[in-house]
Amino acid sequence: MASRRRLVVGVLGIALLGTCAYQCRASEPAGPPVWTAEDLPALPPEKDNGWQLLQDRLLRGLEIPTLPDDVETLVAMLDEDPPAQLWEDLAELKPALHQLIESRVGARALAVWYRSTDAPTFADACPPTIGNDCRQFQMFQLHRVAVADALWRAARGDVETGFEMATVLIERAGRYLRSARGPMGARVSVEMLETSLALAALLHHRVDEGAEVSPAVMDAYRGALESIDLDGEILEQMVVGEYLYARDALAHIQQAEGSEMFGDGLWPPRWLYDEQHAAAQIDAAYDPVMALARDAAAPIPEHEEPGWSDRLLHPVSTTLMMVLDPRILLVNQVVDVRNALSELESTRSALLRD
Repeated sequence: MASRRRLVVGVLGIALLGTCAYQCRASEPAGPPVWTAEDLPALPPEKDNGWQLLQDRLLRGLEIPTLPDDVETLVAMLDEDPPAQLWEDLAELKPALHQLIESRVGARALAVWYRSTDAPTFADACPPTIGNDCRQFQMFQLHRVAVADALWRAARGDVETGFEMATVLIERAGRYLRSARGPMGARVSVEMLETSLALAALLHHRVDEGAEVSPAVMDAYRGALESIDLDGEILEQMVVGEYLYARDALAHIQQAEGSEMFGDGLWPPRWLYDEQHAAAQIDAAYDPVMALARDAAAPIPEHEEPGWSDRLLHPVSTTLMMVLDPRILLVNQVVDVRNALSELESTRSALLRD
């Protein structure tokens, strides 16, 4: 028994010495990234970007009103329930919509939204870096308040103004989606565009029943539909943005001091971290994910558990890959957004035929 214990201790000692000898060599810096920010859409000037205007106001504490439960359900079901049922529900919800739109919080939030729509464009400017504080989900919430405003006006009989507002909502969401710089921007803008198109479909139902809308308003609306660009570069931008975030995380880890990133007592010894190896793992993992983004027929990349040698020789980078490996979450996000883009194109084409 004692000899077995000595054998185990000896083996572990040799392994630890080997790890130390391997890691204590001069750690090489990470190689150049496969993709850079130049591979993402160019950013417009901040003063011309409605997205940036909203971001700045949200960071300064702009309050977004909470939709009443019944209104939230109606907005969520715009592309699910039959139009006739939706109009009946909408008639019952006019008091709740009026209270939301005319409230101090609602009016202030909508005023900021409408000012943002005066800007020439609406481009995702969220930096794909550690520590960014982009309020994209709050933009999604504000967009839903604007949808509720359009519904309220249409419910009062002003279908033309509803169409004008739907046109702006479609155009802004389409620009946001086309410029998305990562998975969050893509997913939020997809939801915004889906809701905007569902609103337009509901308004079409009123026009079919005889509501009058001027040709100029309908021409602008059709122009917004035709301007939507749903090509595959959106998926590639998702991958590039998440890749830049992962590489930025590695750079921060290399520069981190003590508890800056991981909390007191959790940061391992510096010699256990090999930035070059970690970057190589990231690069290799993203390559098949980008292939999938470019070609739906490409194989679905699958996460692989690290072998014992990687766990022993590269304990830190192996642990990091459990968080940063794109084959864990990003693959599913690419597939989901690709399916959503296909559905959006079908909806857009149907609206253009009406």
